[in-house]
Formats: sequence, structure tokens, C-alpha cells
Amino acid sequence: MSAPPSPKDRFDIASQHAALIRALLSHPSMYLTSEGLPDRAKTHPTLFNVTDFELRTYKDYLLPILPPSAEKISQALAIRQVEVEKEIPELMSDDMYPRMTVGGFTEKWVDAIGRGVMITDIILNTGRQILFGGSFDFGDEVKEKARAMEIVSMGLRVCELAFAGVVAGIVGSYLNDYRHGNGWPLARFIYIEIVAGISLLLGLLWLLPFAAGFFHWPMDTFLSFAWFASFGLLVEWANGTSCDGDTFDWNQISFHGFCGRYRSAEAFSFLSAIMWILSALVGIWFVHRERRKAVAAAPAEGPYVRRRWYRRSRV
Repeated sequence: MSAPPSPKDRFDIASQHAALIRALLSHPSMYLTSEGLPDRAKTHPTLFNVTDFELRTYKDYLLPILPPSAEKISQALAIRQVEVEKEIPELMSDDMYPRMTVGGFTEKWVDAIGRGVMITDIILNTGRQILFGGSFDFGDEVKEKARAMEIVSMGLRVCELAFAGVVAGIVGSYLNDYRHGNGWPLARFIYIEIVAGISLLLGLLWLLPFAAGFFHWPMDTFLSFAWFASFGLLVEWANGTSCDGDTFDWNQISFHGFCGRYRSAEAFSFLSAIMWILSALVGIWFVHRERRKAVAAAPAEGPYVRRRWYRRSRV
């Protein structure tokens, strides 16, 4: 299990969301109610829905894992007129943050990260905006804040690329040394090299802005299974050789020597499988959970909002 987020991690992510909310609320096309909230009847549906979704992400998922009243004692965490908020550093010290092991806070953190990935994708890619009400130009300020959050969301894809590159290099060297051989070892090396090559190609493509999104989860799942198969093939072949040993004892990982490199290929194949399955889970979570939650939480539609294609039948 990965380590829980530190207070700094939580503060940094929350401050990015707060900055995005401030930019959304100050957008020239935004109309506010007397309470300072987006006016559904007057605001463009996409701008309203994105802002409403981001406000709920901040209030329901991030504020609970921050110190009490954090948005009122830190200008970086304020979502309105930051100059009116008074800085009180002692109330933002590390010991004021709630423990992540209680209250379902770990799930809130994971959900907040996933929701942040989704909302940046909606803002930066007009093709996705049909999910939230149609095409809308969010402007340079909002896009700048969204790109700051997008850097975090690209982590999984970057890891997938890096791990696939390591495996491709190691196995490629084996193929070069074994080019005059034949049989089962050569076949499995070719299979693993193909999986690594496909992963590198798709990982690069899906880092591009026009290709980003959550709708690749079937391929993410397929590649995860392919990587688990690669890991199994490497482990099975090592049994009975001088490189045999505890499968998950990776203390011998090295890029020098046959066994050290082979252990590295095993380790990074397994890590690749984990990264791809995490990408798939985030995609499944978005498609099957967040759309339902967004629809269920939406208030009655105003005159400016049409019925969206993804609304489920009540029958």
C-alpha cells in the first residue's frame, strides 16, 4: 500500500483546486447569485456544471482532509477574494491535519485526485465538454490553472512510459544476443518486446492533449493483463536457472550482469501491470461512478440547460 499523502501533498493539491475555482468564479461569462455561487439560470451550462463539480470536489473531498476552516485561514485555499482572508500559519501546521487512516479520508483523497484529472480533461479538451453541456471557451486564466493540475494527472502515463522503456531496453538486448537462437525463450522475449512497444506507443499518444481522457480503460485493462502475462513468463523461465529465487525479492535488481538485468525486467514488468490497471480503474471509476454522481447531485434543470445524452432513464 502506498504511503498516505503528507500535509504538504494535501495543501498543494487543495491550493491548485482553490486557484482553479477562483479563476472559474471570476470568468467573464460567470453570473453569481447573492450568495456568491454560480447562477444556473444565467451562466452557460458547461461553465456552471464544471464550476459546480469543482466546488463539490473541493468542499466534499478536499476540505475534510485539511485543518478545520482551512479555506478561511489560508489565502492559498480561499475560493473567493483572497485578500479578505487572514493568514493564520499556526492553524495550518502539520499537527492540525486530520489523520488519513480514519473517516474514509483515504478514499476522499483518491476520489479528489480522480475528479481533478477528469475536470482538467473537460476544461482543456473541447471534445469532452459534451459531457457537461457543450463546447465552451474557458479562457486563458482557467486553462492555465487546469494545466497546473494536469501535470499531476499525467503521472500514471509517465510511469507507464518509463517502465515500458526499461523493459523494452533490457529484453531488446536479450533478443540481440539471442538472435541466432530459436524456441520458447526467444518466443517469450518477442512477446514481451511487442507488449512494451505497444505500451510505449499508446502511452505517448495518450499524453497528447487531443487523446487524453478516461475512455481508454478497456485498452488499459488489456495491457495490464498483457503485462501480468509478461511478468509470469519471465518468472517461469527463471525457475531452475541461476537467476532463480524469491519472485518479489528485488534486492538484486541491477542493470549490470545477466541476473541483475533479468530481475529488473521482472520488477518493471510487474510495475507496468500495476500502472496500467490503475489507469483502467480510474477510467472505470469516472465512466461508471462520476457521471451518475454528477447527475444525481444536479439541481432541477433551468431554462438554459438541455437534457444531456448520458442521463439514465428512471424507468
